[in-house]
Amino acid sequence: MAQLAGVLVQRFRLWAVLPGAFPRTMPLMDAHTRFLAVFLAVVAVGCGGVAVFSIGVDPYGVFGMPPIAGLTTVKTLPDHVTKPYVVLRGNYDTLIVGSSRARDIFCPDLAALYPDEVMHCYNAGMAHADFPMARRMLVHANTVTPLRRAVIALDFFGFNTGYTPFDKTDAERFLGQPGRLPGDIISDVCRLLFSRDALAKGVETIAKSRPPAPPATPAVASPDSPGPAPAAAPADAPAPAAPPATPPVAHNRYVGFYPAVLQFYRNFAFANARTGVSSLEDFKSLLRYCRNQGIETSVLINPFHAVLYDVLREAGLWDTYLAWRQAVIALTAEANADGVGPHIALWDFSGYNAITTEPVLTADGLRDDLDYFADSFHYKRDVGNLMLRRMLAGEEGVPGFGRELTPADAAADAARFEAGHARYARDNAAYIDMVLGRAPRSGS
Repeated sequence: MAQLAGVLVQRFRLWAVLPGAFPRTMPLMDAHTRFLAVFLAVVAVGCGGVAVFSIGVDPYGVFGMPPIAGLTTVKTLPDHVTKPYVVLRGNYDTLIVGSSRARDIFCPDLAALYPDEVMHCYNAGMAHADFPMARRMLVHANTVTPLRRAVIALDFFGFNTGYTPFDKTDAERFLGQPGRLPGDIISDVCRLLFSRDALAKGVETIAKSRPPAPPATPAVASPDSPGPAPAAAPADAPAPAAPPATPPVAHNRYVGFYPAVLQFYRNFAFANARTGVSSLEDFKSLLRYCRNQGIETSVLINPFHAVLYDVLREAGLWDTYLAWRQAVIALTAEANADGVGPHIALWDFSGYNAITTEPVLTADGLRDDLDYFADSFHYKRDVGNLMLRRMLAGEEGVPGFGRELTPADAAADAARFEAGHARYARDNAAYIDMVLGRAPRSGS
């Protein structure tokens, strides 16, 4: 780029000094015009170089550039930017939507439940996505290509209109026009090609993709030659550093995760105080939309580790959580009773069961790796597969994990939770105290 700019500058200098060297038909330029021409040429070349860099690296994955081994292998791919563009390709008939936890419901596991048909599935789960974002994604995808089926994973925090985990104006721009190029295409293209964020993501992609340098091979001394004598330490040298202490409990990914989780529940409200828009109304409208569009829809309540219920109680959100569950049950039943279309099944994988009560604190101390959870909030792929097989094939891989919720279950829902909590609190008092930062209870 610098060489090209230098050539252009040299050419214009010759133009000014040796006008006879150029055709008479080419008008001479005064100093201001020459400066402007050089400036525009440099800007054009610079912008072109930046655009080529952004497209070639493609850190958001929106241009469909294949990864280059060792150069663009590790891409950032922020969900709410990348996935609306990926959906525009339209090569799917089945969609999974939800938050980052829905990303552990794998499309190959879903396709395996339909062995007699070819399924084109896409997981559109987005990190930190609230329910309105998930709804817009489903409508966006169905507008591009009509869906045959959908799996909608629900999170309690996703219905909170009082907290914004990131700039939602950004997300709304990319999901604001269902079935069309997201948002203002000129603005978006400039943002994806020339913005500081795009350039930073491109550099980050290259930095993370470079293979690590091989470790230096130590020189092998001859067996007959004595090794170098160890250097004597200076008299005033500091004492050797002590080995690092065991990380504090708060750094355990199961115990230490909860203070971060609570940020998603601050100022919890189902209706936005400024706009009056209700997340529950969004849920109701999406269910009706799915039925009217003939989409075979499965709705599930995501599991998380059972100790989070004690965190919600401590934060004063327990009654709100129970009210949310009641509303989800009632709105699903209302949607099924209204209009025509495939029946919508509502499945609950939360609560107290063999998956969600997996022990973290044992007689040997805190576990660093659980069978079912990557951290206290995110389950692993095996759990996503268990949920799919329970909903769609009727297989109860783990006894008691997953039940279909109907209006008849609503009355007993709170009592079932209280009974489960009593058992869990009795058997896991020390772990609950550790998570909540409370002094151990006597006798625990």
